[in-house]
Amino acid sequence: MKSITIDALYKEKLFSSKGIPQFHFMNSGKTYSRLEDSKRVTVYDLKSGKLLKTLFDIEKHKEIGAEKLHSYAFSKDEKKLLLAVNFEKIYRRTFYASYFVYDIEKKTVSAVSDKKRQKLASFSPDGNKVAFVHENDLYVKDLTGGKEIRLTKDGKATKIINGAPDWVYEEEWYMTYGYQWSPDSQSVAYLRFDESKVKEYRIDFYHGTDYPKPLIYKYPRAGEANATVTCHVFNLKSKKTVKLETGSDDIYIPTIQWEPKGQYLYLLIVNRLQNHFQWLRAKCGQTKLECVYEEANERYCDIDQQLYFLKQSPEFLLRTSRSGRWHVMLCKLDGTYVRHLTNGEWDVSAIKAIDEKKKLVYLETTKTNHLQRQLFKVGFDGEKLTRITVGPGTHSVTFNSDASQFIDCHSTNQAPPVYALYSADGRKLRVLEDNAKLKKLLKDYPVTKKEMFHFVTPEKTKLYGWIVKPYKFDPKKRYPLFMTFYNGPHSQAATEGWQFGWERYLAERGYIVACVDGRGTGWRGEEFLKCTYKQLGRYEVIDQIYAAKFLGSLPYVDEKRIGVFGWSYGGFMASSLMVRGGDVFKLGIAVASVTDWRFYDTIYTEKFMATPQLNPDYGKWSPINFADGLTGKLLLVHGIADDNVHFQNSLALEEALIKAGKKFEMHYVLNKDHGIGGPHTTPHLYTRMLSFITENL
Repeated sequence: MKSITIDALYKEKLFSSKGIPQFHFMNSGKTYSRLEDSKRVTVYDLKSGKLLKTLFDIEKHKEIGAEKLHSYAFSKDEKKLLLAVNFEKIYRRTFYASYFVYDIEKKTVSAVSDKKRQKLASFSPDGNKVAFVHENDLYVKDLTGGKEIRLTKDGKATKIINGAPDWVYEEEWYMTYGYQWSPDSQSVAYLRFDESKVKEYRIDFYHGTDYPKPLIYKYPRAGEANATVTCHVFNLKSKKTVKLETGSDDIYIPTIQWEPKGQYLYLLIVNRLQNHFQWLRAKCGQTKLECVYEEANERYCDIDQQLYFLKQSPEFLLRTSRSGRWHVMLCKLDGTYVRHLTNGEWDVSAIKAIDEKKKLVYLETTKTNHLQRQLFKVGFDGEKLTRITVGPGTHSVTFNSDASQFIDCHSTNQAPPVYALYSADGRKLRVLEDNAKLKKLLKDYPVTKKEMFHFVTPEKTKLYGWIVKPYKFDPKKRYPLFMTFYNGPHSQAATEGWQFGWERYLAERGYIVACVDGRGTGWRGEEFLKCTYKQLGRYEVIDQIYAAKFLGSLPYVDEKRIGVFGWSYGGFMASSLMVRGGDVFKLGIAVASVTDWRFYDTIYTEKFMATPQLNPDYGKWSPINFADGLTGKLLLVHGIADDNVHFQNSLALEEALIKAGKKFEMHYVLNKDHGIGGPHTTPHLYTRMLSFITENL
């Protein structure tokens, strides 16, 4: 039997499951494309899996001047490809690139622009234009005549951004494109961010003997000024721009969305505290907005950032949590309520596809079990809710354009993902990737089962988790326990699905590893989720202490040897547990930890904590305030170039621990962001953490 090693896990990635890189259903419904080896865009037959053709091979187009493709996108008619090369990461979701258009029929390549550091390029619906952002201004390239049109002219670094999100929108609203083409390709709606009043944050990057090179960007912390966001529409024929009347400056606009006919532009408007939101719409070319839907909540609203428009009738679907559970309703385009399609004590986690011909909606839900995800379908009339996917575990599906087929990525606690093609009624047509090589490989290693469990706390709350026991587990022995978690609002770590990381390495070496979702996590109803409002860290820490005591009471767990680990919000949890649960935990590792919510950004923090000005208990549950409670062994880990959770968080906790006279250890990583990743950095980090565990647990 071979041993699992850190290099095999994180350097060689020997145990990583395979997927289908940049899979794309083609319009025909009979083929799909994918990106192979970052060099070729290929087309396969869906049913047989046979390679039909190579649409593009970068090695045959030296004029591009690059060796690898980062990504590709089709025009709507699939006659052109938009290719991105020379990838340069910006933040979590955006990047700079050089973009090229490849005409599939003519087999010709042309650069979108000669401007450097382009980003967010996209085809117009008619395929004759490409929009992109350069130096905070929005441009359109006319592919028929070759003319480049500049839509905005006031873009300026750290001042004005047009057509792209600022840092906090990208991070927390998951926004990439800050503009949207109209369906007729004649208008571009875009967001304009005036971040002049947002305070700057500086991160220094160190390179050899040179002086540090700073990254200076706008980062709005809780209670501080946000960017002022406005919505504009540029008409390509008239060359005129209209500004929509969105009202207050202190709002969020997470989504702009055209309805299919392009007669109306819909905007999602959210107030700063995120306890009230509205879907508004403006008639194309006009500035006034009318409200079509709104919600309010005494704590905060959860929002689906998309309306699901029907093409054959003037209606849309909306996923709403107004009832306390996520469900789907049907509304007219003016917001008139028609009916609910789903109801009950379970959640619709996503709308996956709409078949208007058959009047069916395909939904990912927790109806079977909140630890699983299964695909269901329901009629437009709300009748005949029917399960489609089979087998326990997690099903993540992607439908083709007419909702006749889908790819199901299915995994369980014991089996890595299988990617298979199904008809919409659930008939399996073909397996695309079964990870058979990984399954065979795992037979040579001491892999133990991931098991689900639950228990009831002294406060009568049922909590769920998973546990991995040592290889050749002996119930008569007593093992050290290592707990891992995230436990942030809406999160869910205790699920029935495949995972293979260092918990397997630890289990092989005689540790029990467990994970529990405490209060504040998602998919268990509004009260379970929102009880942590304005007091992040209170109930979550209590529940993890309950979990540790429950697990420590098991006859095969040594309750005097319990360690905890978390990253990001999990780091906040780990550091909090070490200073507030010193009688329970012997060891803790806190990675990229938030240590005071006043250090974190507006959108995330104020949703769950309100503003510091409105909430006098903002820092009440900060681990900094409990530094004198540390009794166990603590390791603080942080990338000093973390643009998300600033390095200042760990430094502040370090200072508090020093003032309290406490001993602890630190591992700070040069020029690394929130993920602290890299071919050398990752295995080194895990080796460091494992040495700390071995020495102290």
